[in-house]
Amino acid sequence: MSILWMSVPVALLLLGLLWFAARRHGDRANAAGDLSARLRPVDLESFQNLVDPAEEEFLRSHLPRSEFRAIQRERLRGAAEYVSTVSQNAAVLLRFGQAARASTDAATAAAGRQLTEQAIRVRILSLRALLELRVGIVLPGTRVSASRLINGYQQTRGLATSISRMHQPVQAA
Repeated sequence: MSILWMSVPVALLLLGLLWFAARRHGDRANAAGDLSARLRPVDLESFQNLVDPAEEEFLRSHLPRSEFRAIQRERLRGAAEYVSTVSQNAAVLLRFGQAARASTDAATAAAGRQLTEQAIRVRILSLRALLELRVGIVLPGTRVSASRLINGYQQTRGLATSISRMHQPVQAA
């Protein structure tokens, strides 16, 4: 019986700590100013170059087969890193969109819904691209299509930027 009485306060304390941590994390996810600090930079031009079929074909025609395979595997590993970063950024933007959805301003809430939906699409496209890239690493010559992912990510960033602008105070002329 005494173990029960001792574990109840410990459980309540742990619940309180979890609640505090979740609330603190939610506040950080809601802060538009903190958004840029949480996003990792992605060089989309370099990423596009790594998955460009024309670039792959050029390398295939100008390199010995074994050297091409080794280089292509490295290119696909690099592309997978970019996709992982895009996926992580989409997760941050998803939380930002969810916070915007809760806004009392109708335009911000609508933009938040759009951002949430688009971020989910980007996460799904990221998973698909990662799968294609992993298959391409094992089986060189497998085509990887990342254009939908790149376009989706650009749209997602644009939506997040517009929501951030909605929250910036208007400066006097």
